[in-house]
Amino acid sequence: MKLKEIAEKQKALDSELAELLEKDALSVDEEKRIDEIEEEQKDLEKKKAQAERKERLEKEMKERDEWGKQLAETPDDVLEEIAEETKVKSVQERVLEDPKCGFKRYEDFATAVKQACLPGERVHENLRIIRSAYGNNTEVGSEGGFLIPPEYSNKLLERANESVPALEQCDKLVLSGNSVTVNGIIDHDKSSTTYRHGGVIPYWVGEGDQITRSTLKFRQITLKPHKIAALSYVTEEMMEDVVNFGSRLLEKQGSAIGDELLEAVMFGTGVAKPKGAFLDTSPCVEVAIETGQDADTIVAENIINMESVIYTGSRGKGNWYFNGECLPQLRTMAIAVGTGGIPVYMPPGGLAAESPGRIGGRPAYETEHCSALGDAGDIVYADWSQYILAMKGNVKTALSIHLRFDYAETAFRSMFSVDGRPAWDTNLKPRKGDADRRVSPFVKLAERA
Repeated sequence: MKLKEIAEKQKALDSELAELLEKDALSVDEEKRIDEIEEEQKDLEKKKAQAERKERLEKEMKERDEWGKQLAETPDDVLEEIAEETKVKSVQERVLEDPKCGFKRYEDFATAVKQACLPGERVHENLRIIRSAYGNNTEVGSEGGFLIPPEYSNKLLERANESVPALEQCDKLVLSGNSVTVNGIIDHDKSSTTYRHGGVIPYWVGEGDQITRSTLKFRQITLKPHKIAALSYVTEEMMEDVVNFGSRLLEKQGSAIGDELLEAVMFGTGVAKPKGAFLDTSPCVEVAIETGQDADTIVAENIINMESVIYTGSRGKGNWYFNGECLPQLRTMAIAVGTGGIPVYMPPGGLAAESPGRIGGRPAYETEHCSALGDAGDIVYADWSQYILAMKGNVKTALSIHLRFDYAETAFRSMFSVDGRPAWDTNLKPRKGDADRRVSPFVKLAERA
């Protein structure tokens, strides 16, 4: 029985069953007929499954027969070409799906590139696949460099983040284009209802009174990534003799890039690089020195005053940073209590413990990026969640032997694009308090000359 016949039979049985079920009372014969219809429907479902299976198998047999005829009519050289293309595609997929692009170690990749750049040498198959997938890759010099696989490139960025706790705490944006514009709210003055909540003003309203309208006020932050790059030369002897030279080079380039990025994030001018959080006196708050305070000194009152102007929402999020020249004074600094005192700076386990110490319960890190003792910014507080760091893609790393071929050196270049600036455009005037008081997620101590 064919599927069409089964469907027609099932439809007829359903109609008969519907007529019987509409009756208020059924005779014995009618009850018996309902049972028979159920059995017939079950039998038809079995036949339907068998018919569907038969049609499917017949269709598959027909397709195989047609494929066999086409195969028999296809010349042998064409069949061999198709088989080779299929094999190559399979190899390409495996290489490109591997973050290391088929190379077990970074050194294996570097050696393959070196050989590929020498006259008469065969280019490693994995390099051919990389070049085919990503273009000519003339990233270093005009005569053919090779982009380094993502697994090794991304380690640069990881090391840049790991080397400085500040960068990993920033509010990161990953860009696909050449710039990004972020909307912010204008709420720099909470002492005025105009800007207290970004222009949204609530009013107490009496019964039947009209509600006064207010408008949300916006500002825009535009970030355009700038390139930061490191170019290193490796001698032929080092490539051949030094164990794990590639890992060592990546580590050095990563720490160098991370170091310069942190410098820009803290004190950058904003010209062809990120704008530093402590560049000026806004949005950062610069705390004035004490009356009669000696040059190149830090006193407990400085720290207390700095804490007092930290934005409330940043108190439990930020960290302290200081130049190593400040450490002797921080270690001996105390707030007088009766005949004794309470240390202002103290490592968690006491003076014998390792850094970082803590100030006001928050971690305090020594860094050479802070200014020299006595200069503005020798000790600072930062809540990096209020700093926007925009990064475009991953680190791009490439190498070539041609740039310094006559010196028998290989050039390694690492580069990525980044921009950043504080999320605040200016510091905040609190709702109540002194007219000149300002608070911020970024605070620094003024110069003591």
